[in-house]
Amino acid sequence: MIGGNWCFESGDKIETTFVGLKTMNHTVGINISNNGLIKIQIDDDALPQYRNSSIDPADTRSIRVASDVDARLYSIEFLEL
Repeated sequence: MIGGNWCFESGDKIETTFVGLKTMNHTVGINISNNGLIKIQIDDDALPQYRNSSIDPADTRSIRVASDVDARLYSIEFLEL
């Protein structure tokens, strides 16, 4: 649900909700470069901006990402702008 936190691995499926209604299923993509740069995408939307086309287009949210590289787990927090 938007406003919550997720831990996931690359390729995991996540489902977003808004005001309790299911909005969309997404595929998570994670790439880590040799110099440690972490690139995370949800479908075609690259972080840090996230726009859910199932919600009002003006409802754009930022995303805070925390990672545990050793466990290959990533936590995403959606924040209303």
